[in-house]
Amino acid sequence: MRGWNVLIFLYLVVVAFCFGAYMRNESAEWFLFGVYVGLAIYETLIWMVLQTPLYATRKISETVLYAGATVHVQITVRRSKSLWLLSPRVQIKEVLPNRIIDTALVYERQARGREALEYVVNYELRDLMRGIYEFHALTVHSRDWFGILTQRVIVPCYTEVLVYPRIDPLLHWPWFDQMLRQERAQTTVLADESSQVIGTRKYRPGDPLHHIHWLASARANELRSKEMDYVNHIALSLVFYAHTDVQGIDERYELAISAAASIATYVLKRHLAVEYYDTRDATSKIYQANGSRGLPDLLTVLARMAPHAGLNSTPVWRVLRSLKGRMQVIVTTALSPFLEGIEMQRAWEQSPFVFYLCSGAVMSESEQQAFARASAHGWQIACISSPDDWSMVQAQGSGVRC
Repeated sequence: MRGWNVLIFLYLVVVAFCFGAYMRNESAEWFLFGVYVGLAIYETLIWMVLQTPLYATRKISETVLYAGATVHVQITVRRSKSLWLLSPRVQIKEVLPNRIIDTALVYERQARGREALEYVVNYELRDLMRGIYEFHALTVHSRDWFGILTQRVIVPCYTEVLVYPRIDPLLHWPWFDQMLRQERAQTTVLADESSQVIGTRKYRPGDPLHHIHWLASARANELRSKEMDYVNHIALSLVFYAHTDVQGIDERYELAISAAASIATYVLKRHLAVEYYDTRDATSKIYQANGSRGLPDLLTVLARMAPHAGLNSTPVWRVLRSLKGRMQVIVTTALSPFLEGIEMQRAWEQSPFVFYLCSGAVMSESEQQAFARASAHGWQIACISSPDDWSMVQAQGSGVRC
């Protein structure tokens, strides 16, 4: 029983004991009457405490982090001011996101402090994987010390944690560096930048004179410089051609996401532009990232990607021909789809570099045939079966055999 029902029942019992003690006039009856009067007063005060507003906050140490990190979570549940002796027992239930193995965390704490009822719970989530973790409402169960009065309150407390893919740093990538030098020697398109004025800011010593916005300076009665947005020409097209049939977490698919993120980081930190194409179903969209400032947006796209089994039916060579990058890199879990149009290699100027996420340390016979066929057409292929293979990619300018 809860709320008014409990109080009405207790007061009826008090009236019954009062009538019995008065009729029999025995000390035991009067003693029980006093006990029930005290219990009724205690439950009434507890009920008044439970009617006060309940507030809950969730503080997370970091809301944007990389895979494998640990976050600290602090939950604070607070009521209005009340007497310390009248603090109910509280049980806090936290339903964790679906990507975390544990389904719920339950904590039971007693009130601390004389002026306000405040409950603080701390816990950690370790080794988070790539993805979006959504924390929703908290469930707070309150009861008195005897378990007679209970209360269940759902407190809205939405928090989102964004976990980027793991970045395996590429300190040196001979193939890309060599291709970049050749492109810059043949044309200046990679070095050219287009810019546009997006606003004005206060003049800083060292700003070029042609960046001063004279009209804005006259209006503000101080020197104002133009705020420029530089757009680099696309240097690299990154094609993600991976799928999974595994229910749950597929390590090879996650490794493919990590490879795409590592490649994009390597290129964008060199102040170049990247276009990213994901061959999922029929909803493929080209994302463009410009320089290091575009890296967070691209990593967010990769973090939100959910494993999928379908791939775009568009021939791969048509996809490559529609992209604008001077260099093309493919991250794939299958080589055979690319070989169907390999004779159409004139569709692109340069042979692409392929990061092939093989299923193990030794390729199967069909994989070896596909590998040999692609290599014969000048494709550079690096087989990646574990994060440790990145050291081989840095050490060799050509493809790496499994």
